[in-house]
Amino acid sequence: MPISLLLSALLAVQEPQVQPPVATENPTPVRQAAPFSTPFVVAEPARLALTPKIDGKLEEEEWDPIIGEAGMKGFFQWEPRKLHVAATVPSGHDLILSLDLKSNGWLVGADNLEIRVGTKDGVNRVMGRLVDATQVAGPQWVELPGIGMAAVVASSTGEAGTTYEVTLNDPNLGLLPRDPDSKLSLRMDSVPSEAAAIEPYIPRVMTPVTLAFQRAAALAPALRWKTEGAGVAVMPGDSVRLRETFNGTDKLGIQRLSLRTEGFARRATNELTVPFPGFDNKGRAFVDYGTRVQPEAELGYRILRGELTSSDGVTALLQTSYRIAPVVDFDLVRERFTTSDQPKTVRLTYFLRSNSPRRVDGTITLLPPDNFRVVSGNDKGFIISSPRGGVRRVFELEIPAGTKGVIPILVRTEIGGKSKDETIYLNVE
Repeated sequence: MPISLLLSALLAVQEPQVQPPVATENPTPVRQAAPFSTPFVVAEPARLALTPKIDGKLEEEEWDPIIGEAGMKGFFQWEPRKLHVAATVPSGHDLILSLDLKSNGWLVGADNLEIRVGTKDGVNRVMGRLVDATQVAGPQWVELPGIGMAAVVASSTGEAGTTYEVTLNDPNLGLLPRDPDSKLSLRMDSVPSEAAAIEPYIPRVMTPVTLAFQRAAALAPALRWKTEGAGVAVMPGDSVRLRETFNGTDKLGIQRLSLRTEGFARRATNELTVPFPGFDNKGRAFVDYGTRVQPEAELGYRILRGELTSSDGVTALLQTSYRIAPVVDFDLVRERFTTSDQPKTVRLTYFLRSNSPRRVDGTITLLPPDNFRVVSGNDKGFIISSPRGGVRRVFELEIPAGTKGVIPILVRTEIGGKSKDETIYLNVE
């Protein structure tokens, strides 16, 4: 018998018979990943300023995608002192947004914010709390009811799950960033609605992002680009100009540039397509985008979208945020007050900042809760004579005895027979 056949016969004799596994009453549990420990991969780390419409519906070019994983699609964008988040999660699940506001590590300091968005008894709710990791006894949760009070939320449910849209407004706590180039770290998770709250000492794997007014994709390495006027404000009915500036050479073979505003303002603004002008002897090229914003345009941050086409067929995407703004912005100076067993009167300062190139005349009325009283500075007229100027004002407010927490105050601005309402917040600790 050949050696090869002999070895095969011996191995066949010695091969053990594999028996099917026997079921046991206490099988070894499958080890699952710790919550918030999986990597969070973002589609684009530069997040643009863009204002959504909070109605529970995801519309075209309304949201900036950040993740598209199985089981959840997520979106994240910003504007000064506001963060916008949306997600589609499985039905019966909540959305959890984790924010490391200083991007220095979860469980470092007292800047780690958890936002939980869900529905209970048919009512949408937003809950905010902070991990304070500076405590000697260990990390502790600090409840922030003002976050939920100031938030705007809407939802809708379909075959894909439940979609939440949320705007987080800063209830004068000074937590949310206000400037471009600010950095923070975040992650988004979906958890069953009945899932218990996570203990404060549990670590979380976070991903850094940058809040931006402009970004580019597929831009040639030898080409530099920026928009002069990024973040600029323009009122409905007025005109705005943004200049696209490029540094490079004609060897790049750039042929055409198309410019338009995305989303809700697309029909209210111009579209422009031009041959690329070529570079001058200093390696510079400029294209101006000018448009009148129609009076019916919705307010908020919008994105100017540029598509730069080269001779090799590659198209680079350029995006710049600018703002369609109200006539004036109300900016309350942040102050903290302590609770008292006696009524007390406090002075608060605010600034009115004009977005108009013309003189602005109007009045400001403050409407606090029923048990509060504006002592002075209410129903006052104001004049801002310089283009896009501002004025400083002071009002006095009587705070009732025993008041504690976040207090909403309605601000009504009347200009030219039109009124605008917004809510500001006072913190009493």
